[in-house]
Amino acid sequence: MVSLKTGGFAEILSGTVAKARAGSDAAEVVRIALTLDGRLPEDVGLRAITSADLGVIEFVRHSPVGLAPDADADMGDRLFLTRTGRLTV
Repeated sequence: MVSLKTGGFAEILSGTVAKARAGSDAAEVVRIALTLDGRLPEDVGLRAITSADLGVIEFVRHSPVGLAPDADADMGDRLFLTRTGRLTV
């Protein structure tokens, strides 16, 4: 099994976060985060999600949900990409 957690992993995460933050479509942002911007299959990212987060992530993946600008970040749920590369709500 190949490990992505190498010396460049922090840069991969940083680039993934930057690309995801630029998006306005929640489903696309989730896809970017789950795949680390296309580096992993989506099902690999989904297996790393907790069951508590999976319901929200699945809803977002299959619904026309938009994202609020950062100025509205105090309201509602947030998506986070952890330092280990796991997407969480």
